[in-house]
Amino acid sequence: SACLGAGEPEGDLEATAIRRALEEKRQRASRKLRSMRVQLEEGSRAAELRDHGSLLLARKAQVRNGLAEVRLEDFSGNQVTVRLDPRLDAVGNADEYFRRARRLDRATRELPPRIEEVRGRVETLDRALESLETDGPSENLRELAGLEREDREGKARGPAADGVRLPYRVYRTSSGLEIRAGRSARDNDALTFKHSSSNDIWMHVRESPGSHVVLRWDDRGQNPPPRDLEEAAVVAAVLSRARGSGLVPVSWTRRKYVRKPRKAGPGSVVTQQTKTIFVEPDEKLVSRLADTD
Repeated sequence: SACLGAGEPEGDLEATAIRRALEEKRQRASRKLRSMRVQLEEGSRAAELRDHGSLLLARKAQVRNGLAEVRLEDFSGNQVTVRLDPRLDAVGNADEYFRRARRLDRATRELPPRIEEVRGRVETLDRALESLETDGPSENLRELAGLEREDREGKARGPAADGVRLPYRVYRTSSGLEIRAGRSARDNDALTFKHSSSNDIWMHVRESPGSHVVLRWDDRGQNPPPRDLEEAAVVAAVLSRARGSGLVPVSWTRRKYVRKPRKAGPGSVVTQQTKTIFVEPDEKLVSRLADTD
C-alpha cells in the first residue's frame, strides 16, 4: 500500500485535502464577487457615457477623424474632454459610447441577483470550513469540495480511477454556469449527443473547425443571461481556428435542434433555429474561466 506520510493519519490527510479544495473554491468565489461588485459600481457611469455619445452627435462637425480625445462644450456650457477611438469618426465613437452604456445598464439589472448567489456561495464555503474544523470530514463536505472518497492507497474511486476520460474540458462563466468544450472532433460528438441535455445551449464557430461548446442551461422558456452567453461564445471562438480573427461569428441554438446526419464525419452536425453572436477571441478571459468550481 502507498505511504501516507511521516506518521500523518489517513483522516488528517483527508481533512487537509478537503480544506485545500474548499479554500480554493472560496478564493475563486471571492475574486468573482469582488469583480462583480466593481462591475456594478461601474454601472453608475452609464448616464455619463450616454451624455458623451449625445454630445459627439451634436458636435460631430467639430470632431476630426484620427483624434484620441476632443474638448467640447456640453449642453450646460461647460468644457468636457471626450476620449475617442482614433479609428472611428464622431458617429462611430458615439455608437461605441451608447453600446458601453447599454452594457452597463444591463449589468446594473443582472448583477445584483448574481452577486447574491455568489455571496451565498462564499458563506456556504465559510460554514463548511468551520464545520470541517469542529466536526472533521463528512460526505457532504467531501461532495462540496468536489473530492471522491479515497481508498487506503490514496487513489480516488470513480471514473478517473477507472481510466474513463471525459470528452470535454470544463469552464465556468462569471456567474457560475458550467461550460463544456469538446476536445476533438470525435469528442465533439460525444459531448453533443451523450453529455448534454436537450435545453442546453449548443455553440460552434461558423464556417471554421473548432470545439463544440455546450452552456449548461435547463430553462426551456428563457435564454441564459447575455453575459453568460457571450462568455461561452468566447470559449468557442478561442477553441477554434478563427481564434486569430478580430471578430468571430458563433452560431448557437438549443441542443435539441442539433442532429447528426447519417454517414456524417466526426463532429459534423446539422442545426436548426440558430442565432449568431459576434465576439472577440480573448484567451485571457478563457484562462480565467477555466479551472473554476
